[in-house]
Amino acid sequence: MFTTSAQAWNQRTDWRTGRPVPADPRAARPAWRPPAKPGTLPKRPLRFIEGLDGGFRLIRAQPGATVGLALVVNALWTLALGALLAFLVWLSMGFLTTVFSDPEALSGFALLAQFGAVAHSLLTLSLIQFAGAFAALAAHASFTGERLGLGRAWAELRGVRLRLIGTVAALFGCHVALLALCALPGLIAAGLHSTLAATALMVIGFVLWVGLTVYLAVRTAFTGPAIACERLGGRAAVRRSWALTRCGFWRTLGQLLFGSWLSSRILEVVIAPLLLVLYAAALVVLALAAGSELSGGLAIGIAAGLGLALVAASIASVAVLMAYWAGLAAVVYFDRRMRAEGYDLVLLREAEARG
Repeated sequence: MFTTSAQAWNQRTDWRTGRPVPADPRAARPAWRPPAKPGTLPKRPLRFIEGLDGGFRLIRAQPGATVGLALVVNALWTLALGALLAFLVWLSMGFLTTVFSDPEALSGFALLAQFGAVAHSLLTLSLIQFAGAFAALAAHASFTGERLGLGRAWAELRGVRLRLIGTVAALFGCHVALLALCALPGLIAAGLHSTLAATALMVIGFVLWVGLTVYLAVRTAFTGPAIACERLGGRAAVRRSWALTRCGFWRTLGQLLFGSWLSSRILEVVIAPLLLVLYAAALVVLALAAGSELSGGLAIGIAAGLGLALVAASIASVAVLMAYWAGLAAVVYFDRRMRAEGYDLVLLREAEARG
């Protein structure tokens, strides 16, 4: 038996019996609405490669709330770290002179400096939590194709800004505490003048710290987005991130690690030639100045300008990396919510309400 269109509008299905029954004439018929407009990010769970590409798409669509924020944060962090290092060098000038005069002490200092560089790069993981909050707001706007500037993102964080900064500082302290705990046996052995044992314990402690830091960074990767999008407190946001990464830990780890490695290689291809040109230009200027072809003041001015350009290019490259890592964490955060909680249905409902 076929049902005409008029009969279909005037009857409904009784789901207890499965039979058509007359529809309530007082019930309003649903009005037709146009389909929701597609956004920069798809409103569905993403495949592995799509998640990696989502970070690039986010910084292209929302440069203000991603790259702009990362530039500000990285510039302030670089200035603060540079001032701290300059102060430490000024305090330990005599000690450094003694170290540089001893070849064995210099080799140990170089090894310590390499460890410090890696430690610095890992400690900046806590700063990505702050950028991740802005990236999460930008990602939520990208699902509907809206543009979110840095000022608007800052305004939307009203009420949770201090909470976000305090949580980032607490996570930074956790990373530092882990570093101190893992380095403590090596420092004790060094205090007992056991060079071989101190070196072995320092290497083992450093490797252990790297593993623990990566694990902690992955399990807390969604803390910033949870504070920004769900308006949670610091502890609740950490628990929320821990719960979201419990089932999809290995997938999240693979996306974050592979995305970090891939973005670093791509940026090296783009930024390395520029840094090489600036460095070569600085060497040429210094060589010409040494040959008396340029006046001393002009040569120093040109070399200083090239040096500042080199520093600015380095800060910009690190800021782009930070923006991508934060954007990738935000995209994976929403992907985990879609897979675990059906958040894609919420996004579709919001898009239909706007449409």
